[in-house]
Amino acid sequence: MGSFKKISCFLIVAAAFFINGCGGIGSSAHVSNFDMEISEAPEVTGATRYLRSKTSTMRLHGTFKLDPHEDSYASGKYNALPSAWSFKSENYDADGVYHLGGNEFVGGIDFYHKFHDMLIGIGASINDGLFYYFTLGYNDEFFELGAFVGVFHQMMHIRCEGSRYTEKDDLSNSLFFGFYIATYYKDFFFSYSLSDYKPSFNVANTSVETSAVVSNYFTIGYYLNKRISVTVGAISTSSDSMHLAASFGLNFYPL
Repeated sequence: MGSFKKISCFLIVAAAFFINGCGGIGSSAHVSNFDMEISEAPEVTGATRYLRSKTSTMRLHGTFKLDPHEDSYASGKYNALPSAWSFKSENYDADGVYHLGGNEFVGGIDFYHKFHDMLIGIGASINDGLFYYFTLGYNDEFFELGAFVGVFHQMMHIRCEGSRYTEKDDLSNSLFFGFYIATYYKDFFFSYSLSDYKPSFNVANTSVETSAVVSNYFTIGYYLNKRISVTVGAISTSSDSMHLAASFGLNFYPL
């Protein structure tokens, strides 16, 4: 009888550990509110000048952004289990705040090649992390237009509350996309680019997708010579409210 009691106690304790372990490993964190430091959506442009068919160009670029600090309302959506005993996940919403701004330097490299009137490009830049992209567009004697898609690996600081409190620096991997249009005449050019992405973060076993960040880039440039151009621009970024910034750039064309 004593042995039976010992075995029974052992089984009860083992079952308790097993249930608790499964709940701890498989349970999802619930997020009620969050705030995160993010960047504008990445800027991508075309060649900003006319290229002859079957020719290529490379651009090394550096931009300083004069960017005031501002907060903007954000929302989040995630899929989680209602409890550790549930097997079917449900959709949930969370309220959040985006912290935008901070003066910073953005540097990168672009490569373009023209087939007949079609312009194909690839590039990569450093901006609170790394982003790289592919572009496809049309390049004419006086204007160009195109679209782009890329991946943004962004370092961000995140705080969130809910079933547990979490504060951490995290790497967010987001898809971004948009389009550009530019016109040029002699040594001057004007370009506009719209870029869109959704930051996201993970806490425990929960992945939270937050509201879209849309950035508009307006840039005026001047070619000092065939190798160097300077730019000045304005940036407007919207999520729940409008955020404004300015940019000053220098481009070098080794090809």
